[in-house]
Formats: sequence, structure tokens, C-alpha cells
Amino acid sequence: MQIKFSKKIYSKFILPEYKFNENLEADYWRNADWDNYTEEELLNGLHELQKVEIEKYFSYLKEQGYLNTDEYLEKTLNELQYVDARVKDVITYANDYTNYLSIEFANNGLLPCKTLIRIKPEYALRALFGAKDLSLYYSDGNTYSLVEENIKIDEEDYYNFNITHNSEYLLTDGNFEKLAKDVNSSNNGSQNNPTSVESNKDTSAETSNTSTDNPKTGDIIMTWISLMLISMLGVLGIAKILKKSK
Repeated sequence: MQIKFSKKIYSKFILPEYKFNENLEADYWRNADWDNYTEEELLNGLHELQKVEIEKYFSYLKEQGYLNTDEYLEKTLNELQYVDARVKDVITYANDYTNYLSIEFANNGLLPCKTLIRIKPEYALRALFGAKDLSLYYSDGNTYSLVEENIKIDEEDYYNFNITHNSEYLLTDGNFEKLAKDVNSSNNGSQNNPTSVESNKDTSAETSNTSTDNPKTGDIIMTWISLMLISMLGVLGIAKILKKSK
């Protein structure tokens, strides 16, 4: 079994469905006018373009009902002044993020049974993530599911955990919570905890169950069938009585 390790960063502020302009910075520097502008002037020009992209993204978050977007936007724009990085990286480092060890197994697929995995990363990676209280997550590319908690290094410097299928797993001393969203979906300034997983609860199912008591088409059909049966039974009963009276 082949296993690939790599250090990566997770940010709850980067929504996977949003499409950033990934070529913004590369295109800008490729076409930069080095003959007429200093490096500082060119960097300021790039920052102006990035500022537009950042503001557009946080406007999208606000429209989707995410909380405290103005606060996070301000922090991101403050960070932008001091760095030369991609828009996604500026947003990530200006706000909360989580380091994690990506563990990718070759030949992805379901295993015949629960399997104990023992890994021994390089010392630098072990020092980064710590020796205890780690959590293992499974990722399908968009969502993160907790697999195991309280993982620690054993006496031989191995992390031990169990899996049931080959995939990408994420080992971290942080967490993969979602960006807090207004559960009322009304953008009314509700002050939910911005780091609370519970505040991301989907209430659409609850709302749909209480939204209306109007009968559906199937209810009307069943009502007509019931009325027809009652009418038929009534006719049969009258006919039987008349027959007996004769």
C-alpha cells in the first residue's frame, strides 16, 4: 500500500463552490510594465485588482447569509497591504485556518474490513501537529467527516488509526468546522457564534414540515375515492332494504 504525505492548510473561509480567478496574479505579473513602474508601484497596482476580487467574494458570502463578513473583509484587506500572494491565500492567512497532514492512499476503494494504519511522518511534521489529541477526518473533496478522535503518537513515534476504505484522510490538531451562517436566512444581524458548528445547522427540513397544511393532489384523490366508496355502500344498503321489504 502506497501512502503520500503532504502538509496542507484548511480554511473555513474558502467555499469550494466559489470560483476565484486563479490566473489573476500570474497574468498581472506576466504583463507588468517593468520599464515604467517600480516594483512597489506594480505591487500596489496588483493589490487594487485583488481588492476588487476580495470585496466581490465577501459580498457573495454576505448574500449567502454568512455572518460577520464585514469584519472578515476588513481583516483581509489589512493583510493585503503587507503581502504578495494569491487572493485565496490572503483570505486564508488573514482569518482562521488549520494545518493538517494529508494522507492519500493509492488504489482508492472499500477495504474488506476495518484496517489499522500506522504511520510515522518525518519529525518536522510530527512537531507541527503535536503528539496527542489529534483528529482524523475523511474528505470527499467538498465535505469533511470526522472518523476518529484522540489520536496520539505511541512509544515508537507512530500515529495509529483505523479506516474502512482507501481515500484522502486529514490528520490535524485543529478542526474542520464551517463558516458560521445565519440559521434564520434573513440577514437580520443575528449574532451567532462565528466559530460554532451548531450555528450551521440546516433548518430547511424543519421549515418545510411546518410551512403549509394545504392538501396535496394525492390527498384530494384519496378523498374522492373515500366519498365514492361511501356513496356506493349507501346505495347497496338502500337496495338491500328495499329487497327485504318486497
